[in-house]
Formats: sequence, structure tokens, C-alpha cells
Amino acid sequence: MVGKNIPFIDASEMTRGRTVYASDTSLPGMLEGGLLRSPHPHAKIINIDISSAEQLPGVKAIITRKNIPNVKFGSTIQDDTVLAIDKVRHFGEPVAGVAALDEDIVEEALSLIRVEYEEIPAVFDA
Repeated sequence: MVGKNIPFIDASEMTRGRTVYASDTSLPGMLEGGLLRSPHPHAKIINIDISSAEQLPGVKAIITRKNIPNVKFGSTIQDDTVLAIDKVRHFGEPVAGVAALDEDIVEEALSLIRVEYEEIPAVFDA
């Protein structure tokens, strides 16, 4: 492989905007999903209130730390979880997930979820 040109068999379709990606597909009864992510780099999760989001028509499911198993995974050190459990460890870590009939409902439901955080000082250097 070194020193040889490798043809991209899908390059023509990609450059013409004809490539079909997984996000381009739609099946009957398919739901849209989204994640609420932490705005803090390091914080303890005090409470997650999903009551308003649950009442929104078109919302089919909401997951938080309370209704997922505490199963850990990772490529080397198995210390990751699907959602933050007790604290967030980086900016953007998922804290809740929503499944709904369409993207607009997902976005609205995510905006209705209230998370109470207690910020913890973050470490930015060794």
C-alpha cells in the first residue's frame, strides 16, 4: 500500500452529493433522537428534571442516569458510561437522551430538561 495510489470507489458519488448516509434514511415508524450535553467541563449532577419534556406531545422516551444500567465500556480502560452517572467529566458529556417523532420535537424536549449541577474545579494541565 505504501507508495501506491488507492482509488476511492465512492469519490465520484461523494463529490456530486449523491452518497446516501445513514442519517439520510427514513423508515416507517422511525424515531429521531438527540442528546442533552453538559455545558460544564467538570460538575456533580444534583438533579435532572424531565417532567416538562415528558409532557411534550410526540416524545416517546427519555433516558437519564436513573433508567440506564451502570455498564462501563472503553477501548483500554473501561470507565465510560452511556450517560454521565454522578458527575460530568468533560464539556459535552451526555446527561440525557430523547427519542421523539421528529427532530423539532427532540430539540424542544431537550430544551425543557433541567439539570442542576454543582461545578467542580477542572484540571487543565498536568
